[in-house]
Amino acid sequence: MPGVAVATLIAEWTGLATGLWFARGAIVKAWTQARGFAQLFAREQIDRLVRLNGDILIRSVLLQGSFTTFIFLGAGQGM
Repeated sequence: MPGVAVATLIAEWTGLATGLWFARGAIVKAWTQARGFAQLFAREQIDRLVRLNGDILIRSVLLQGSFTTFIFLGAGQGM
């Protein structure tokens, strides 16, 4: 199914372009300041983001586990 691959490729690149378009203000602001892209990749800001995303990842995994458990227990009951 080459059409699916092409559609996926188009969707991924469109998503990247849209994300860059929405972030253009922050990118331009960081670029025009003296530090350039160093501000975008500041170590303390990335560390804070990783900690936040780690908490969200743990919450999401536990939530998915509870949904999966509920589905398996419900399926075991039968109709």
